[in-house]
Amino acid sequence: MDFFRYKGGQLHAEDVPVSELADRYGTPLFVYSAAT
Repeated sequence: MDFFRYKGGQLHAEDVPVSELADRYGTPLFVYSAAT
């Protein structure tokens, strides 16, 4: 089970780009998958 992967050179958590999360919530940011 791989819930973090690169798509198009961008890291995604499940299907959400991590850069979007960082823009929305700021950094540092801890990201967890609900699927784990």
